[in-house]
Amino acid sequence: MKVLVSDFFGVVVQEMLPKFFENHVKNKEKAMEIKLSYSNPADIGEFTFEEELSRIAMDLGLPLDEVKEECYGYSKPIERMVKLLRECPFPVVLLSNAPEGLVESLIQKYGLDDLFFYRIISYKERKKKPEQEIYKAVYRYFDEKSDFLFVDDNKANLEAPNRLGWKTVQFKNDDPSFQAIEKWLNN
Repeated sequence: MKVLVSDFFGVVVQEMLPKFFENHVKNKEKAMEIKLSYSNPADIGEFTFEEELSRIAMDLGLPLDEVKEECYGYSKPIERMVKLLRECPFPVVLLSNAPEGLVESLIQKYGLDDLFFYRIISYKERKKKPEQEIYKAVYRYFDEKSDFLFVDDNKANLEAPNRLGWKTVQFKNDDPSFQAIEKWLNN
């Protein structure tokens, strides 16, 4: 059986926190470092997305409403990918690093409920990509011998599924990314 496993941010919807911090911290490396200092604990369930935004607003001295509005403003669906997932003839599993409440709110906001057979989100697992254990959570639903394709925009997140024997695509929202996915779907 074929199973398409997809990341959420940078694949189904555009990234939000990296763009937010790039907008507020001019040094790109420092922006990513700051983003990880908030998202790493939130992604494993230490606090919710609402609490993460509150901490960010407080630490940066910004109004919480403005932080929320800006962050959510970045997270638009990647329409071509949404269409591909809707038309996928195989089960699609969401496998994402995210704090409690974020993915769920965006799925509801954009009407994406029908995209995923199962949702594996890091805060529920208390593990996050690229830890190999979170990928193995897919085996609760599908046999290890299934033909898996994992799509993620972060190259570091492709190493563990490759070790598990999965096919992978580093998603760049470009024609080669879609062609690689479509080739797997049609073979």
